[in-house]
Amino acid sequence: MKYVCGRDLAAKYLKVKSPIPYRLRKLMPQHLKYGMNFAFGGTGVFNTFVPLPNMTTQIDFLEQLIKDKVYNSLDLTNSVALVSVAGNDYGRYMLTNGSQVNHYFELFILVKDLFHVLFTLEKTFRHYIIYTMFNLDSSLSP
Repeated sequence: MKYVCGRDLAAKYLKVKSPIPYRLRKLMPQHLKYGMNFAFGGTGVFNTFVPLPNMTTQIDFLEQLIKDKVYNSLDLTNSVALVSVAGNDYGRYMLTNGSQVNHYFELFILVKDLFHVLFTLEKTFRHYIIYTMFNLDSSLSP
């Protein structure tokens, strides 16, 4: 949902400017006022096959920016956090020969870690949106 053909659909829907990607924060500091996008394509709640920061590390980046006073409490109070969980964690699990029995344990761990991320965000943001592109337990789908 984040990008389709180069367009930021979430920002368009919310009628706001697209936030700057975390990687470009030092190159384009004038865009910090529009927020920041911590997403890295191919990553997930867990470590995936993509050697980029997982969701916990992305939250750590945000917390460091707050400590560095890049954003203050007023900025965050008036912000919305969009948390997106796609198929990368599930894909990693399936490609590493995950079994049906272990699937339920993996799902439990995914949800537990996702709740940890949300509780961390809840301390900082008044509003957040959770978006998922897949059924968390497709094996139970009709």
